Amino acid sequence: MSIDFKIQNTCDHQINWETASLSVADYKSITTTCFIASGSSVSVRINGTRLDDSQFQVRTRKNSLDPTETEKYIWLVKKERSYEPLIEVRYQTLRTSCPKCLGGAVLDDIKYDTNGDVVTVEKEFQLLQTVEKYIVTKIDSNIFHGWMGTDIHGLLGAKINDIDTLRLELSNQITSAIDKLKDIQSQLINTGRLVNDGEIFNELLGVDLNRKDEDPTILEAVVTFTSRAGNVLQFEQLLEFGQLRERVAY
Repeated sequence: MSIDFKIQNTCDHQINWETASLSVADYKSITTTCFIASGSSVSVRINGTRLDDSQFQVRTRKNSLDPTETEKYIWLVKKERSYEPLIEVRYQTLRTSCPKCLGGAVLDDIKYDTNGDVVTVEKEFQLLQTVEKYIVTKIDSNIFHGWMGTDIHGLLGAKINDIDTLRLELSNQITSAIDKLKDIQSQLINTGRLVNDGEIFNELLGVDLNRKDEDPTILEAVVTFTSRAGNVLQFEQLLEFGQLRERVAY
């Protein structure tokens, strides 16, 4: 049985020890780069020393760019008197201002568990991730596996004359990528390597591409298939003319 790093995770919008600026007007106000979502999530350290919760407060003020909105900032109980202090802040930001997921809520990066180990996937979860790799990877972009992927990026960026023709070509691209995956997995099985039935692609049940009613520039791709263990799985991806869009982390 094989495993893989879990590379798609729900973003925690956590900013870890960002260097923040201290106001020279009062030597108490600290401004962060992103919006602070929750005061309880804030930790502060100055020149490497972490402050106690009693040494600072999280306050609210009018947004300098939009007076109709408010923003949170950090206020020190006592003035910081050291010369050019190194101020670092750890906090949770809003989804809309998160620099990690760019507002998408999904983070395409490895994640660590509470023990510090990289989170992995196996069985059907690994199969879902593998299907995603084969569909969203741009063909020839992986120097080690140039055959992996599709050209849906080029199709979405091209001039659209006939939506039905586009749907057909996208479906063909996805089907072709799945055929490559099945072929590679067959080669893997033939080597005698021990695999789990849940991680092996069995049958493609359908590729549905539907236009979103609220935004005609977006197609919702739903790929339905089974694992060799007999479980029915679905991979969903939003395709926007010009780019790929977010999907749901599993």
